[in-house]
Amino acid sequence: MGDNGATFVYAPQKGLHHGQKEKLEDGMAHFARILKAISGKDVTKIEGCGAGGGISAPLLALADSRIMSGIDTVLEVTEFESALDGADAVITGEGKIASQSLFGKAISGVAREGFERGLPVYCFVGKLGDKKEKLKRLGLSEIYEIAPMST
Repeated sequence: MGDNGATFVYAPQKGLHHGQKEKLEDGMAHFARILKAISGKDVTKIEGCGAGGGISAPLLALADSRIMSGIDTVLEVTEFESALDGADAVITGEGKIASQSLFGKAISGVAREGFERGLPVYCFVGKLGDKKEKLKRLGLSEIYEIAPMST
């Protein structure tokens, strides 16, 4: 919740227009109050509840669940590490890459795995949302903007 919560960090990347963030944030806060009334658990105090569209909030409040890194889970289940055996490079992509991509999005996990193996990691994106050099800190060798969108 708040300025560093999912609404304000991720929603603009998903196409939320100026002035809509407050309405969405109010709705999420209302939903959190309902969950607290039902379960006694204040999901606003649990880091990560807004990720993935907030799907973890009701699961944490109403079921015996826990938050796990989505990309780390996908990489483990798909045995991504072994897929890199014998690779010369890694190619990945995303619709829009921006500073929030540094915080656990799929591209950060793929880049981390390739970088740790010493492989060049090339990223193709529709839109580059921040300075390329800042985003290359993910472990990317290069970022290519292939279909810039107007915002």
